[in-house]
Amino acid sequence: MKFTEYINDGLKKYAYSKKISFQTPAHKGKLDIMTEDFFGMDMGELDVVKGMPNPTAYVKMSQNQLARIYGSERSFYLLNGASTGILASLTLCLKQNDMIIVDRNCHKSVINAIILLGLLPIFVEPTYMHRFGFGGGFDYDALERTVATFPNAKAILITSPNYYGAVCDIEKITTLAHTNNMFMIVDEAHGAHFNFCDKLPKSAAALGADFVVHSASKTLGGLNGSAFLHVNCNNFLNKEILAAISMYQTSSSSYAAMAALEKAVFEADEYSEKYEKMLRAVSEAAEYVNNNSNAYWLDDEIVGTADVFAYDKTRIVVNFAFSGVSGYDAAQVLNSRFDIKVELCDDLNIVCIFTPYNKLSDVKKLAKAIVTIAGKTVGIKELSDRPSKGVTHAMKLTPRDAFFADAEPVELKDALGRVSKNIVCKYPPGIPILIPGDVISSEHIRAVLEILDSGAEISGIREDFTIDVVKRRNSGEEN
Repeated sequence: MKFTEYINDGLKKYAYSKKISFQTPAHKGKLDIMTEDFFGMDMGELDVVKGMPNPTAYVKMSQNQLARIYGSERSFYLLNGASTGILASLTLCLKQNDMIIVDRNCHKSVINAIILLGLLPIFVEPTYMHRFGFGGGFDYDALERTVATFPNAKAILITSPNYYGAVCDIEKITTLAHTNNMFMIVDEAHGAHFNFCDKLPKSAAALGADFVVHSASKTLGGLNGSAFLHVNCNNFLNKEILAAISMYQTSSSSYAAMAALEKAVFEADEYSEKYEKMLRAVSEAAEYVNNNSNAYWLDDEIVGTADVFAYDKTRIVVNFAFSGVSGYDAAQVLNSRFDIKVELCDDLNIVCIFTPYNKLSDVKKLAKAIVTIAGKTVGIKELSDRPSKGVTHAMKLTPRDAFFADAEPVELKDALGRVSKNIVCKYPPGIPILIPGDVISSEHIRAVLEILDSGAEISGIREDFTIDVVKRRNSGEEN
């Protein structure tokens, strides 16, 4: 039987398409950053060169160096994505039936951890930015009231920056957590580059958070699935942390992959001066788009609004609310007409990840394309059907109880008022629309239908477009 290399052939075709990528991974396919002799470095756990220490000794030295670079007490390499760091952190901090105060707009890996560990989540909603259609930071007074209401909660978990580049006041929230004897966990997957330019927001790893998770592929030059876990508390021994990490990633970690991960940090440090040039290019592009089109390229103006403490300008967000086209439409035109791939699109926005592996000219080309798409020919009067608020949520069961309950598939139109069994989310960004245990509302159904209509990828919905809900008992009550 002839074996066809579908993956290799398909990926090569895509790699040679010469499109401008504002997507992850951040290295944009630049081959010159790959470590030499990659496969030669893919050695076994016990391989030892005569007169040299075991390869694990080099890993320890590299991780110690990583901690010094990020200003954390201890740092660890992860080879199964930032999700491994989330799962390991929660495994260390909490046990079954413990309460955790958690960002509702968290990544689905957080919900997976809550289900696996049997945790009791207390969700807090970010302040909604009606003008742009996404969440900002967190109302500190409301967060403080939540902590006072649930004093037995063991940890606070916040996502910062969010997928749109908005950064919370992590230092202030960390102080709140520590004052109330809670762990502070920060999913900073999209902020691994913060440490390499003082004009970017400060990393939570240097602001006292107990656990900080970074993805090395989102904004640095790491391979997909490479990440860091930074630990700033002394409650756990290294062997305990490593044991927690090992629960969620392969027991046969590749030294070659770790070498590439280390290389990504080295490259980021080498590129530190380029960030200032990048930021200037972004500011110039934003001014050009905002002066010549009905689109709006987000800038520092959002800082101080909707509880946004800082903003990552390398995360390019362009809002099309007043342009007469949707973010989905803009992304499609950018791809088909201008050979530009965006990371994320929604009804109102596109999101582009600009990294040192992009050319500075990529941003200029993006700006010119946006002006072409969203010129000043469409007026505000022509706008219609724009969302004015975020989706509200109500939980009837714990995520664990709902996930492991008996299920039945129903049509979306019949799901109103039922209890979701699975995580339903658009990817990217992997933020749940529905969490197991949520009562399904008309807002949820609208959000799911919008994603399906756009052609974007969504998980948690069956191929026949039905949704799994918790099976009803004979009495008519949910399990």
